[in-house]
Amino acid sequence: MDMGLIVILSLFTFGAVILIALRSKSMTEEKLHDPNSKQSSLARSRPDPKFKPDRRVTNPENVARN
Repeated sequence: MDMGLIVILSLFTFGAVILIALRSKSMTEEKLHDPNSKQSSLARSRPDPKFKPDRRVTNPENVARN
């Protein structure tokens, strides 16, 4: 009986996690396509003038390093 209860609870938990993830995904997609949605507080309104990209990362010759 204990094994059946563990299986039922684990399946219920897994289903709940899937439903929450799907709901979160749909809410994110709605915000993405809404032109009136509020901008994220983590997003910058203007580029940082002091930002200098690292040459090792942005160098196109070293993209496929082994």
